[in-house]
Amino acid sequence: MCVLLVLVAGGLAIWALGLQSDLDDQRDQTAQAQQQAEQASKEVDSLSGQIDQISQSVTDAGQQLSQAGADAQENAQTTLDGLETKLESVKGEVEKAAEELGSSEEDAAP
Repeated sequence: MCVLLVLVAGGLAIWALGLQSDLDDQRDQTAQAQQQAEQASKEVDSLSGQIDQISQSVTDAGQQLSQAGADAQENAQTTLDGLETKLESVKGEVEKAAEELGSSEEDAAP
């Protein structure tokens, strides 16, 4: 009977050691998974920051492009206005010259 009790106690001790080993393995796996999760979280934060920077750069570029387009349109309009003014001036000079030519021909005609 004592031998049987010693065998049962030994079996329980071996079983308990096996459970402890399994528990230690599970703890190691859990710690490793937590480290991987922390690393992934850091990478996500880093990528999020990069995406924010890229998004801001795209927004800034879009605003600069829009401003450049508005500036170009304004410059074109200013140039057209200047040409229109010059054209009106030249037109006035041509009309004046035509009038002078017409009046000098009338004066020259016998």
